[in-house]
Amino acid sequence: MQSMGRCISRNATNPSVPAALAGVIVAIRGLNDFRLKPSARASPRNTSAKGNHYLAPDDLATIYNIKPLYAAGIDGSGQRLVIAGQTQIDLSDLAQFRSSYNLPASDPEVVLVPNSRDPGISATDLSEADMDLEWSGAVARNAALVYVYAYDVMQAVQYAIDQNLAPVVQHELRHVRAVDGRGGPDAAVVG
Repeated sequence: MQSMGRCISRNATNPSVPAALAGVIVAIRGLNDFRLKPSARASPRNTSAKGNHYLAPDDLATIYNIKPLYAAGIDGSGQRLVIAGQTQIDLSDLAQFRSSYNLPASDPEVVLVPNSRDPGISATDLSEADMDLEWSGAVARNAALVYVYAYDVMQAVQYAIDQNLAPVVQHELRHVRAVDGRGGPDAAVVG
């Protein structure tokens, strides 16, 4: 089947499970090869030449009343947070963000899921991965970030859970329905 300019594969009918297992099965994965898509696009930061205003990390800390936590020493120190993605990243993007806002220098640990297909740099997914890493690190400023990626973000999520890489695993990609409007079994599995 063709969808969005590429050949895709998926199951021909909706999957079914025995009634005895219906209460414990949340989703069935692997019946299609749809990739999740970014849910947002990067925007300029701070105040633009046209007068538009954008948030900086300290703005977020003020709006959500996080500053008292920082003052009490609660800043992510000693914590690990996994961000799952489906693209390689450029660490210099993250370093520039942290430097621009006087955040402590800290590169994430980068893990390609073993024996998985390396997606390389995906132009459609890179800005989402950057934003997830930048803003997670902007709030939990001293947490150890771990970026786990594979060609399929859900493979990265599953690997992070199976390997118990951190108590928190996050991704912000969404499922896009096929051209005919039918969602696959992964439609219920979103970040």
